[in-house]
Amino acid sequence: MQIFSPILRSIKIIVICLLFPAIAVAVEQDTLIASIKNLTAVEKIDTLNYFGKHAYANQDFILAEKYFNKALLLAKKIKNIPYQAKMHNNIGIIDDTKGDYTFALEHYKDALNYYEQNDDKDGIEKVYNNIGIVYEELKMFDKALGYFKESLNLKINKKKKDFLSIAGTYNNIAIIYENYLLKSDSALLYYRLALKNYKIAGYQNGKGKVCSNIGLLHFRQKNYQKADSCFKTAYTVFSKQKNKSGIASVLYYKANVEIEKGNFNKTISLLNRALNISNDLQLKSLKKNILKAYSLAYEKQHNSDSALMYFKQYQMLSEELLNSKKLEKVKNLEQKIVLEHKNFEINLLKKDKEISDLRQTRQNILIITLLILLVSIIIIFYQKEHRKKIQNEIELGKAKTRLLRSQMSPHFIFNSLMSIQSFLIEGDVKGASKYLTLLARLMRLLLSYAKESYISLEQEIEVTEYYLATEKLRFGDKLDYILNVDEAIDKYNTFIPPLMIQPALENAIVHGIMPCKTKGKLTIDFKIIDADLMVTIEDNGVGYKSVKKNSKLNKRSFSTNIIKERIQLIKTQFNQKITYQIEEVYPGRQSCRGTRVTFRFPMDY
Repeated sequence: MQIFSPILRSIKIIVICLLFPAIAVAVEQDTLIASIKNLTAVEKIDTLNYFGKHAYANQDFILAEKYFNKALLLAKKIKNIPYQAKMHNNIGIIDDTKGDYTFALEHYKDALNYYEQNDDKDGIEKVYNNIGIVYEELKMFDKALGYFKESLNLKINKKKKDFLSIAGTYNNIAIIYENYLLKSDSALLYYRLALKNYKIAGYQNGKGKVCSNIGLLHFRQKNYQKADSCFKTAYTVFSKQKNKSGIASVLYYKANVEIEKGNFNKTISLLNRALNISNDLQLKSLKKNILKAYSLAYEKQHNSDSALMYFKQYQMLSEELLNSKKLEKVKNLEQKIVLEHKNFEINLLKKDKEISDLRQTRQNILIITLLILLVSIIIIFYQKEHRKKIQNEIELGKAKTRLLRSQMSPHFIFNSLMSIQSFLIEGDVKGASKYLTLLARLMRLLLSYAKESYISLEQEIEVTEYYLATEKLRFGDKLDYILNVDEAIDKYNTFIPPLMIQPALENAIVHGIMPCKTKGKLTIDFKIIDADLMVTIEDNGVGYKSVKKNSKLNKRSFSTNIIKERIQLIKTQFNQKITYQIEEVYPGRQSCRGTRVTFRFPMDY
């Protein structure tokens, strides 16, 4: 008979599930308890686990949690460690879904402890992945990444690999690298690994999702051709799978590409198709983004009426979604309170002999519940205000950075225009035209790169070369310059904050070399020193200290202060320590002592 006991147990559970399917979504649990009272403890746990999963699938999280808690108590009673681990993991998933991240982590770590005691690799791998999801939602991305990678290692080392699960973890890791750690190359690598495993698993919708993610990565890098190609692949996959929500999302992504290309007729056509699908499927979040895209497209076409109309619709839907989330939280809270109150009443009616004790217990529990609720509300309010404060500080830093960038350019623009005027007055039309061409290209690069937080060294060198060419044309034989770049530097994959070098060059030429009677020489070196990028700007001008003493040339100190303030803002905003040093080259000379400016950029961000 012992051989057939597992089979009989499974048959009993199946019979109960078939006879009482409505129990899984009912608030009254007594019928279920009565129906399984003759089962063994393990059979009861399996049955409760089944109904818990059924309630979770129906999004009745409170009822699901009650079933799992009852199963957990039974598992503890019979000291069954595998079932205790499974129930802790299930309860953790519910707490995570409800946003109770602290409780979710506690249950996951209890589950992990039990799985580790039994050396259950499958269980450990699942819990690692779940903990990673919680830390991602808490914006603790380094921890999330660590747990995802631990989970991934266990999945990869299995003899029988679950390629679908592996692909999902690769995709999670890629999202963190792209959106939060801002490492596009790493993100692209993991997206491609996710795509490979989805193909092996034969899961086409996963393939379409990853293609969309890769397309979005290229879109954010302004590589619209590659982005469009990825979106086309995703669209083909979703179309074959008849995945309407996937099709709608890809149409919206393609529309954004067309906005950047200036193809507004095609943009509106794509948005119309995406909007129709989102309306049919009631995809309100996607619809909100589509309405915002309409507004942007019409704004770029200078159709202010249509842009305003869609923007108002976008705002209304955003408020509706926000309010619906708040109402859902209130509804869940009310349901929880009502359910707990009803359970208390049922227990009081069943135990007449202990009525006085139960009343006191009920009062105590209600007080504790209210206190917990009050503390939870205070914690949520504090976290919200804290996040808001941090966000405001970041935005203020960005605003200051943009302001400082704008302060660097007017002086140079004015001098450039005066140089063009000088060419024209002297009748040198070709010289004026050449200078104007160089200036136009330089300004285009300045305006383009000023919007970025970081640009490649190749781009910074390009700006530097155009600037030096304009100044050479302006001052003629009075100025010579040499630009040296260490061959060991990967110019295309080395990134620095934009427009840091140009103000220092302007100082060297205008305030250092020009006041000196000798022929000016400017040397710019880019080198790798101790894993840092070192940029040195050296001139043979009047010298840094001489400029400081001359009140008429105090523009240099102003520019120096701006550079220092930008460095401080970058340190605050990006936690990147940039060093800046200025010194005289020949301090012993009476005149033309020269100035050396040194920047040191860390390359490990």
